[in-house]
Amino acid sequence: MRFILLLISVFFVNAMQAQLSAEERRATAHMEPFAIKVTASKTKPIQALQGPNLVLIDVRTAEEAAAGKIKGAIQIDYKAPDFKEKVATLDKTKQYLVYCYAGGLAEKAMKTMQEMGFKQLYCMSDGYRAYAPVETPAK
Repeated sequence: MRFILLLISVFFVNAMQAQLSAEERRATAHMEPFAIKVTASKTKPIQALQGPNLVLIDVRTAEEAAAGKIKGAIQIDYKAPDFKEKVATLDKTKQYLVYCYAGGLAEKAMKTMQEMGFKQLYCMSDGYRAYAPVETPAK
C-alpha cells in the first residue's frame, strides 16, 4: 500500500513540475535571444511596437551626438574606455536598439553587448544618417 501511495505521489509531483515548466516557458517566450540588423525605416515601427521596453543607445562620441540624436536615446560612446562598464549597468531584460552614424560602430557595440549577456538587440545598420532626414534632431 505504501508503495502505491509513493508511486501516486511521484506521479503528482512530476505532473505539477511539468505544468510549472510549461508556464515558465510561456512566461519567458518573449525573451528569446536575438540580434537583428534593421534599417532606419524599420526603427520607428520597432519603437512603436516595443514601447517602453525598448531602449535606444547612441554609441557615437559626445561631439557626434551633439549634432542630433534620436529622441529618448541614451549616449554611451563605444570608443570610450568605460564603454563596457556603462553597458554593464543596463537592464539585460530590456530590448536595445543600438545606432551610430553609419552602422559600423553600432554593429561592434551590439556584438560586445551580446558577449556581455544581452539577449535582445537591434542594430540600425544604416545608422543615424539614414534616420536623421525622418527625425528632427533632439537637443
